[in-house]
Amino acid sequence: MVLSLLLFLIPAVLSQETCPPLVGEAECPLHHFCRDKGCYASPMQAQPTSFCSNVICREGRACRHGMCYPIDSLKCNRNVLTNTNQAHSVMTSCGRKGQCFNGHCKLDRCMGVWCPDGQLCKNGDCVQIAGMLCVSHVDCGPRMDCWDGTCQMATLAPVCNCSPMHICRQGYCLPNPGCASVHCGPGFFCLHGECVNGVGMDCGLDSCHGGMICVRGKCEIDDCIGKCPENHACRHGQCRLMDGLPCIGGCPFPYSCIDGQCMHNGCAGRLCPLGHTCEFGSCVKISNRFCFNAMRDCAYGYTCEGNRCVELFTQAQVSSGL
Repeated sequence: MVLSLLLFLIPAVLSQETCPPLVGEAECPLHHFCRDKGCYASPMQAQPTSFCSNVICREGRACRHGMCYPIDSLKCNRNVLTNTNQAHSVMTSCGRKGQCFNGHCKLDRCMGVWCPDGQLCKNGDCVQIAGMLCVSHVDCGPRMDCWDGTCQMATLAPVCNCSPMHICRQGYCLPNPGCASVHCGPGFFCLHGECVNGVGMDCGLDSCHGGMICVRGKCEIDDCIGKCPENHACRHGQCRLMDGLPCIGGCPFPYSCIDGQCMHNGCAGRLCPLGHTCEFGSCVKISNRFCFNAMRDCAYGYTCEGNRCVELFTQAQVSSGL
């Protein structure tokens, strides 16, 4: 019994050791072992694993060239400017619960975490939000509103994706003839060819139409349209800076939802020339930078030769999309 337990535990322990042991920066994937600075899935394997498909790293690690590195130590994603009018995007994986943020992989402890109604994930834990003191609606996250100074569950109307010839009613797309080319003013929507006032309609079981939103069970005109400056969020006419706002799964571009908060990603969509990469919103020269490890000290698409970062992409490769 003891021998069987040891045989079961040894591979798991070995898979979490650095490779090479003690001095290595990476780990071997699960069900692999370290030998001669490389990771092998079987003693019969001639060459170390050098690919990331079908290999599994433990949480908090991401695969590069067949080995598992700490997520926060890796560089990621590049938007390379090929000429005046063209660019090439290089997308990289940051592993399970990892996101590319400001050119670096960052652990998102709320990725995949489900919280019950009235709670939001923060730093990996579900935190009670309902009943919390608040100043504006956005303080309560996307599923709650701020009323009377406290966060309360919002009324979520049914959502449909209907064609112009249909209308959403109680979560279903129903025929709505005569409205495909009818335009109604704010607060009105087309019903069977005529514009109908939708302000004040019950939205507990139905959807709001005509650019209106559901507020405390009634349809109201959305006061946020064109109201807030850039990098601000708006709920029920209230504007707040996006940074630090609670979120679930995503935030408007160029923000990322990490650890349950919206964070400005300065490298989202940022173009940099060959030999450079985006770090914290700025294009930084990487070629010839001093390095020990290309994945940590350089950027994706580089190698470390003679302690200097060397660009692997050529202008021809990038222009052809390789």
